[in-house]
Amino acid sequence: MILFGGAVKPEGRERTIRRLSFILNLIALIYFSSYILSNTGAERERVYQDAISSRNLKIFETQNKLVFQKTPEIWFLYEPLWACPDIELVGNFHDGVKWVCGLRRMRKGCIVYSFGSNGDDQFERDILKKTSCQVFTFDPTMSPGQEKILSPSVHRNFQRIGLAEYDGTMEIGGIERDVRNLRTIMKDLKHERIDILKVDIDGAEYNVFDELYSSGFPDVDQILVEVHAFTHLQQLNKAGSVVQNPSQLRMRLDRLFEVLEAVGFRLYHKEINVLWSRPMYSNMGVEYAFIRVSV
Repeated sequence: MILFGGAVKPEGRERTIRRLSFILNLIALIYFSSYILSNTGAERERVYQDAISSRNLKIFETQNKLVFQKTPEIWFLYEPLWACPDIELVGNFHDGVKWVCGLRRMRKGCIVYSFGSNGDDQFERDILKKTSCQVFTFDPTMSPGQEKILSPSVHRNFQRIGLAEYDGTMEIGGIERDVRNLRTIMKDLKHERIDILKVDIDGAEYNVFDELYSSGFPDVDQILVEVHAFTHLQQLNKAGSVVQNPSQLRMRLDRLFEVLEAVGFRLYHKEINVLWSRPMYSNMGVEYAFIRVSV
C-alpha cells in the first residue's frame, strides 16, 4: 500500500489508521461539544427571557396594587431568574456575609470595591483569603476606633470616602462627609475594571446606579447591593396602607432593576433582611446579587 507518498508496512498502516481515527474522533468530539454548549447557552437564554417576560407582566399588573408598594411584599416582585452554578458564601457570620458567583474562578489581578464597612470586615478578609484579588474598602462614617479594629490587610487599602452620584460632600449622620462618583474613584486608583462591587450605602444606591446608567456604566462584573426601604419612601396611613400610590419605594425599585438589567446585569441571589424593622414596617432591606452577562 502506498500512503502519503511511501510504502507502509501492515503494522505501520494500522498505526496510521488508528491515529487518523483518533484525530477524527477528537475533531468530532470537539465539534459536538461546541454544538451542545452553544445550544445549551441558547436554551438557557431562551428560558431566562421567557421568565423575564412573565415577571414583567406581573410587574405591570401590580404597578398600582397597594400591597406591592411597601415592605415586605414588595421584595417578592423581583426574584433571582439567573442561575449561578458555583455560588459561594463570603464571610462567616450574621449580617456581614455576602453571596458571590464564581469566587474560585476570579481572574488574576481581580479588583473588589467594598462601600460601607461599618467596622465589619469579614467579607473583605474572606475575599483576600480565598482569592488573589486586591480589595479596596470605603467608608466615610467610621470613627478612628472603628478603623483600628479593621484587620491590617483590609486597612491597607481603606479610604474614608463614600460613594455618591457626584464628587463633593454629602450629609450623612448629620455630618458632611467626602463622597465620590464611582468613575472618579476608579480613575484615581487607575482601575479600568471592577470584578465585584459591594454597595451598602444607606439609600444612596438608587441615585448612584441611576447616574451610572445615564452617564455610561463602567466595566463591572458583579454587584452585591443592599437596597434600603426607609419609611419616607413608603409612608403609611393609620390603616397601614401607603399614602402615595405608586410609592416612592416602588418607583425606585422598578427603576433600579430597569437600569441594571438594561446594561446586562442579572439577579442570581436575593436575601431579605429580617433584622431591620420599625413599628408598622418590617423587613426594610434586601440583599441583591447581580452578575453581568454578555449575550
